[in-house]
Amino acid sequence: VIDAELAAYSPALAERPQIVVVNKIELADGDATVAETLERVRAHCAAAGRPWHGISAVTGRGLAELMRDVADRLQVLPWAPAAR
Repeated sequence: VIDAELAAYSPALAERPQIVVVNKIELADGDATVAETLERVRAHCAAAGRPWHGISAVTGRGLAELMRDVADRLQVLPWAPAAR
């Protein structure tokens, strides 16, 4: 759904690299249903070849890894104009 919305807004934007970020990762601790959903997201991203990160804005868990990944990926991407 998000990919379709991006493409409708700007095909150029939809073609840019993406990182999937799942917030509230702390909810999976001790909750099998949430952990299962998180695993489905991980598997979907792996099948689509998309990197993903689980983070917790509340606890800070996963934020450093996400920021390192974003920085690393930005280092190798060419500059691109803002989408219109």
